[in-house]
Amino acid sequence: MKRNFSTDHNIKDKTISKIIEGATCQQLNPETNLNQKDIKHGDRLPAQSTAKDKLLIDQLSKTTVYIPDLFFDISDSELEKTIKSRLQTTNCINALSVRCDSTIGVGIIQLSNEDDKTRLITHIQRIDLSTDSKIQISFVDEIEFISYIVFQNQNDLPTSETISDRWSELLKSHRRPVFEVLSVGFPHIFKITSYSIDELKSAILHDIISIKHQVGHIHAQRNCSFLENLPSDLISKGPDYLFACIVTQSEMPKQARLDHHTCKRKADELFAKMSNPSAELKKLRSFFYIQFNKETSTVIILASNSQRKWLDMECVSVGDSFVFKQSSIAFRLIIGPVPADLNLETISKQRIFQKSIKTGTAQFVGENLIVELTDKKVYEQCLTTEVLQVKHKGNRLTLSLQSYRALDNLDGSEFTIENWYGTHMLEYIDRKVDIGQFDPKNAIFRLKWNAKIWLKELEKSEKLEDSREKRHRDGVRRMLRVTVMGNTLGILREQKYESTDQERTQVKLESLSPLITVIYKHESKLDYSSEKPFPLQTPYKLTQVRVVNEDCLIVYDKLASDRKRPVLLNMANAFTPGGGYRKGDNAQEENIFRRSNYCVSLDPDLDPQLQKTYGSKVYYCDDHGERKEMRKDQSMYPMDEYGAIFTTGILVFRDTEKEKGYCLLSKPIHNVSAIALAAYRDPDVTKENCLTRKFAVRTRKKIENLFSIALVNGYDTLVLSALGCGAFKNPPKHIALIFKSVILQFAGFFKEIVFSIIDDHNTGNHLNPNGNFAPFQDVLDNLIVSPPSTQVKGMTIGPYLISEMKRSGKILVSEILINTIPPCDYAASCNRQNDQQHLRDFSHPPKCPFGSECTETKDDVHLSCFIHPQHCREGGQCVKEDERHLSDFDHPNFCSDEGNCTNMTLSHLNQYRHVPLCQHGLDCDELLRKSAAHIQKLRHCRKACRFGGNCINFHDLKHIRAETHPFKDPCPLTPYACVSYVRYLQREEKSDRDEFKDIENHCLRYAHVCPWGRQCNDSSEKHLEVSIHIAREMCPNSKNCTEMMNDEHLNAFTHPGIRDIRYRCR
Repeated sequence: MKRNFSTDHNIKDKTISKIIEGATCQQLNPETNLNQKDIKHGDRLPAQSTAKDKLLIDQLSKTTVYIPDLFFDISDSELEKTIKSRLQTTNCINALSVRCDSTIGVGIIQLSNEDDKTRLITHIQRIDLSTDSKIQISFVDEIEFISYIVFQNQNDLPTSETISDRWSELLKSHRRPVFEVLSVGFPHIFKITSYSIDELKSAILHDIISIKHQVGHIHAQRNCSFLENLPSDLISKGPDYLFACIVTQSEMPKQARLDHHTCKRKADELFAKMSNPSAELKKLRSFFYIQFNKETSTVIILASNSQRKWLDMECVSVGDSFVFKQSSIAFRLIIGPVPADLNLETISKQRIFQKSIKTGTAQFVGENLIVELTDKKVYEQCLTTEVLQVKHKGNRLTLSLQSYRALDNLDGSEFTIENWYGTHMLEYIDRKVDIGQFDPKNAIFRLKWNAKIWLKELEKSEKLEDSREKRHRDGVRRMLRVTVMGNTLGILREQKYESTDQERTQVKLESLSPLITVIYKHESKLDYSSEKPFPLQTPYKLTQVRVVNEDCLIVYDKLASDRKRPVLLNMANAFTPGGGYRKGDNAQEENIFRRSNYCVSLDPDLDPQLQKTYGSKVYYCDDHGERKEMRKDQSMYPMDEYGAIFTTGILVFRDTEKEKGYCLLSKPIHNVSAIALAAYRDPDVTKENCLTRKFAVRTRKKIENLFSIALVNGYDTLVLSALGCGAFKNPPKHIALIFKSVILQFAGFFKEIVFSIIDDHNTGNHLNPNGNFAPFQDVLDNLIVSPPSTQVKGMTIGPYLISEMKRSGKILVSEILINTIPPCDYAASCNRQNDQQHLRDFSHPPKCPFGSECTETKDDVHLSCFIHPQHCREGGQCVKEDERHLSDFDHPNFCSDEGNCTNMTLSHLNQYRHVPLCQHGLDCDELLRKSAAHIQKLRHCRKACRFGGNCINFHDLKHIRAETHPFKDPCPLTPYACVSYVRYLQREEKSDRDEFKDIENHCLRYAHVCPWGRQCNDSSEKHLEVSIHIAREMCPNSKNCTEMMNDEHLNAFTHPGIRDIRYRCR
């Protein structure tokens, strides 16, 4: 195993007095002067070595192990003890000796046998020196040291062979180092690969090497990196300014390095000191060799391995952009002109390329072919040869080979393979580049859009299939989307673009309304508690729901064109504005960001100047329901768990991705409104692919807040989607059912609700094997809901929780807050809803809006979202007032007539609850005085006799006046003395008609005791109004009675089939 030190981490900045000497070397001949590296790699031994020494050296080399990563702030002696102890205690390996040298970052371990060496290098490979695993060392069999020689004069440079001879002569090399030119752009810099520790130390002491008239500086143990596409102002400031940027940022936390303003300020401060540097600053500067190539806008940095923080950095902030480090400069060639019918494979198989054309980089641009080579020597040979001959149609075709140069003037040019997709874009594929790290002058912001070319590049990336190509494909796709975002930012800054339709319309990007952002946190209040008319009226008689397989912004535009007021759900990331839009991720939120100026609202730090351009204002809703402008010490993210961010005034000017390639619209969509709401990421899921109860309850709270925010901001239509059912892995059917429960609650508050769902790469897993569209379509498509017909205390109508039913005919609704207290995880099934302390600590679902008429009782999700209390048997006549009873049972509302109600019918009394009856009834003095307060609190009417139509006190005038009965005023002669009633029952129609009419009128005007008593089977309303049914006791002997001829007995008991009041004998 060989370790290359050009990419290792740094060696500490301190002087080491001792030189590595293997403990076992003391066993050699005293006159022998060898170090461990010479033992391992020496080409020859000193002349004074004995045969015994040679044998011992050969044995030692078989048990020597090297440590290449000694870059810790620990003394060499302490490090040696720790390593030896750790090998013994954790791996049972007894090292004969351990020697460390932190000047070059190397340790040498001498083991007692070859088996331990094999085990250490092959199996163990690495061990921790600290319990927290922050300090680790690795083990290798061989090591190489990378250094560089930089010649002052770039003319008449010596060859690599000449330099190698001089190096060996000067430093007494036992094994000849390898020399090579570092880069075509920096021909005066040579890379050296050496193998001896003593040789390396000697090179550090010499510092310079002279060959004829050339003088070269030796930069030993250095890391080499390149920066490309440098801002022009950086090149003009020179290497010292770049040094200032590197050094200051290497001392800053990673997060702080993202602030361009802070980075620039610190670099400027250090750069000012470079004109009169201190000794310490001079020493620090000596650790960096920096040189620009102005022609190619590149820079080479040779940094001492002691500068570990710089080696760990991926990029450096320069001005307003980030420039990424690269280990080499891409080797690109232009081959041409290439005939259209010449196969690419024919070119790639040419011997001159030696199979070094990088996969996926060959791109045709007009008649020319651009390729990137992986082998520098092949690249240099191509430039030297200048031409390539291939066989084509039986003839020899000569093609030129030239070094690729990007176009200097990009303004007015479109994105093409030559100037972007096949060249510069490929430099960023292997890392997740952030659009905010690009220089504002970068081509990604300046080139014009060509949707067809972009779409073609996307289609090409999807054809890559094998595993290695898939990784490349993912990087290409990501960078293609970063390219879209770069172009979007360029358009936003220019405030104009040229549409990509046939007319190529020049579009001026102007907002018709300012970009307003409102942050809703847990303490935000949407509305105050207030009295409202009963019943609470909704704006619409019904709400229609549709599920469509269509892009959400297209759906939004159609609804807005239909004169509706839609608001769009942005399925947001709770922690990062726009999710991964800066790095080319692809979900709904990222897609919207690439197609609009939404980033100005949610990610204002990306380009603060755009805030002013589009009149962006950011507010937060406080605990009084007022909008307050957000202060500088406040932030939008992370969003509160149940919070959301509302934005209006969004400007959409790009079309869809796969169908239209983000083409630019000839007519932008103005004043789009959206609510950013975050689903839970990777929530707990049951075996049945449902959210666990906790996440279901909390997800519903989020959705309920979404509907409430939309309503209080005046929207009548919602454009929703499968919230969290993609990359966040929420189960679609369960989420659809939760949406349904909220839709039932808000029935009548929105005209229409449209779910825009497109199945993408995030579908097809175990949670959504059939996608997201199908489950939502099954649950919600063509659903039509109407407001509830009854409204009771504890029910939530839309966002309004009915906290009290007023006897004045009004209801009291609670204040609407984003989050008052956390929802109880047990929801409607909680068995502690009568525990007052629990109720103060947790909120619970409302009563089902459909009450006893609910048809969703077989839906477990619905049952968990709403409380379904039993109906009290007493109905409106229930007089119980304890909270336990009122919460366990459902009761009718109070009669709106309050104390003025005089309706004492049984049906009315069961349908409504009433204020108590005044004990003085109609004789109440307060009633005579018409006291409004008294009349409102108490009813003054005759109460219903508890015996109803069976009352025996029908001749008690006081009773009849005090209480109501279902029959008319009793005839004073009933039951036995009223001749008219008897004649009426016997139907003496032979009598004079006028006389019979008078008899009938009497019987219909007054009530009489029905002869059949309890045996009467006439239940008609007409009969009940004029009949009193006295319930005598049944004769105990019933049909077997022997007293049937006894009038007194017959008048005392009821007998089957015999009237209680018998007709007179004629």
